[in-house]
Amino acid sequence: MTHRQANGPSGPAGPHPGRHAAEIIHSVEGAVGHVVEAAERSLAQRLGEGGMGVLLWSARAIGWLLLAAYFIFCLSLISLRVWWMPHIDRWRGPIESRASDLLKQHVTIGHIESSWQGFNPRLQLTDVELHDDSGAVALTLPQIDAVISWTSVPTLQPRLKSLTVLAPQIEVRRLSEAKLRIGGVLIDLEAKESNTAALSWVLEQRHVAISHAIVHYYDDVVDANAPQGTAQVAPVDMTDVDVLLLHHFGTHYFALRARPPPHIADLIDVRGWFDRPWSMPVSNPAGWSGRLFAQLNYIDLARAESLARLLPAPYRLWRGNGALRAWIDFDALTVQRARADIAFTDVSLLLRSDAPPLRLSSLQGRITQQAWRTGSSQGQDIALTHLAFEGPGHLHLPPTDVTYRVARPLAPSNAPAHTEIGINVLSLEDLVVLAGHLPLPAQAQDLVTRYSLRGTLADLHAAWDGEPDRVADIALRTRFDRLAAAAQPAEPALDANGGARPGQPGFENLSGSLDMSPGGGTLTLASADARLIFPGLLEDPDVAASRLDARVHWKAAPALEVGVDTFAISNDDLELSAAGTYRADAAGAAGAADAGGAADAAGAANAAGSAWVDFSASLARANAAAVYRYVPLGAGAGALDRAGRDEPAEARRQRAARGGDPEQGQSTDQDSPAAVSFA
Repeated sequence: MTHRQANGPSGPAGPHPGRHAAEIIHSVEGAVGHVVEAAERSLAQRLGEGGMGVLLWSARAIGWLLLAAYFIFCLSLISLRVWWMPHIDRWRGPIESRASDLLKQHVTIGHIESSWQGFNPRLQLTDVELHDDSGAVALTLPQIDAVISWTSVPTLQPRLKSLTVLAPQIEVRRLSEAKLRIGGVLIDLEAKESNTAALSWVLEQRHVAISHAIVHYYDDVVDANAPQGTAQVAPVDMTDVDVLLLHHFGTHYFALRARPPPHIADLIDVRGWFDRPWSMPVSNPAGWSGRLFAQLNYIDLARAESLARLLPAPYRLWRGNGALRAWIDFDALTVQRARADIAFTDVSLLLRSDAPPLRLSSLQGRITQQAWRTGSSQGQDIALTHLAFEGPGHLHLPPTDVTYRVARPLAPSNAPAHTEIGINVLSLEDLVVLAGHLPLPAQAQDLVTRYSLRGTLADLHAAWDGEPDRVADIALRTRFDRLAAAAQPAEPALDANGGARPGQPGFENLSGSLDMSPGGGTLTLASADARLIFPGLLEDPDVAASRLDARVHWKAAPALEVGVDTFAISNDDLELSAAGTYRADAAGAAGAADAGGAADAAGAANAAGSAWVDFSASLARANAAAVYRYVPLGAGAGALDRAGRDEPAEARRQRAARGGDPEQGQSTDQDSPAAVSFA
């Protein structure tokens, strides 16, 4: 056998796999050795022999320290298992003293048992009592299960891996709008400093659970708005209360489930999280910011409001029940954003102290509130989405979207607040019914009730500079359909000469759009079967219009100007189209402002001889027998007589039969309004 045969492969499989792996390992070891030698030479050159010696000594010291820590841990574990944990109840006195110092309350423990959960010691404490300053028992905890964390060693404070409290009975007292006493611990939501050591310690633990608790709620606050002789709110007991608190990397997660008495609400489900600045104590709620979610499948609103009293005066909730889901974002005890889905029935709500409560058979929708802040202003937005309700009689609101915004300047200045309101669709009939219950501004209240508004507004947007209850210099944009407003007689009805004074016109069944601002605006009409009412202006104030189309624009500066781009009206008596412009100079515009209206403005400008009018009209069809109906009363008796006012009806019909109806005509005029005569 040759040398090649003796050392070569014995079969067709090639080189042995183990030999190949050994060669790879040997190559890697050689490369690592070269790298280490190169690193040692580099360090020796940079640090010198003395520095290299210090480095090696430090490495050895760290190794020995780690080894010592390991043995200390093992010895501690053995000592805990063998000597301390089996006899833990003998140390009950020192444990009570340490817990009292930590919680700033006197603590007593009935009995302590020990066990292990993996490498962590576990303690079971029974009959734990927390006493208040007077020595009375403020909180009783029947059983506590605590798993101790090894982080207690470096921090020199008791740290728990988990803490579970079983079946406690907790007393909660509402002392004021911002103060609560929970289990003898006073919590002041408005305090800048907090010394609630117990709350701080609990919130710093990783896992805290309270199971099957019973909460006794007492309200010690006297309601100043309640009628005299009203009994104090009875205590409420909530059962099956479960609380979970988790703490991870500075963020606190919480969950609460509780079952109040069935006549108040169904199961309460609350969840959320919050964090805080590191510079503030965790027990100070003023530093918390986070999000909360709450859900109630059933709640009696009146009973819940009597307990929580969230509505400010004069609002009162007398009756109502339904379901609620809410999401709340908060920061420093201030609600930054809130969203609630509601579905209630049989609601009775008082919104004005001088009005009866608003009664609704159903109410549902989504309510959103958000506070905002920019570099120059701050404010809040409120939105009602798909809000719908049914009420007595014909009160009905289809799903409606409402937006509300108020903005106020940050820096001290004379700048007013700015208010905006938007509504996608609004029935004025429903608004008239609701006006007696809603806290509307006085001007809006008067407008709605005095003019008996009817019709529908769509895509309504209103804005003004001022507080919400002080509407002035409003900017308004909307589309309207079948709009109606009652005419208002003049006050007084007669002038100094005993003649009739024109009142405020009314109208019915108008459709179109309006876009106006303090500086001007545009009105567009496209109406069928409309009706115009001119009290004190025409002998027969009612003017029917089978068709009424118009486009009118106006502006207030630098002078009052009203332009009629198109105007067309037709009925059984006539078919008329017209266009024109009315303009007043600055003096006339000032007179308009003092007079308080466009009609008075024209009169003031006319009296001063500072107005100008340019109009053209085309009469395609007219009934001569009815011309007198469209001549203003102020035109004079001669004009009315020539129009046939006093002519017998039969004579008017005969004149019309002889061809007295002008089929068409045109007229143009351009002059001062004083020169335009109906005679």
